[in-house]
Amino acid sequence: MDNLHVGDYVFFARVVKSCDVYEVLKLKLRTVDHNAGWFVGFDVKTKITFLFNGDDIGKIIFINENDAKSVVKTAKKTRKEVN
Repeated sequence: MDNLHVGDYVFFARVVKSCDVYEVLKLKLRTVDHNAGWFVGFDVKTKITFLFNGDDIGKIIFINENDAKSVVKTAKKTRKEVN
C-alpha cells in the first residue's frame, strides 16, 4: 500500500455474482490514508467512488490491468445462471 498515491490509477476487478456483474474498472485514487490502511478511488467514466482496504490490493485491486482481467475471466468461468 505504500506505493499508492493520490492521482495514481488502479484497476478494480469488480465481481458481483448475485447480480451477474463481471467487469474491470479503471479507478483514479483521490484519497490515500497510509496510517489507517484505506484508500478511495473513483471510476474515470462514471465518477462513482469506491472505498477499499489496503488488504484488497492483489485480490480485487491491481496496478496492472491484465491481472484484473484475469481475475474477472476466472470468475466468469465458474459463474452460475442468475434468474
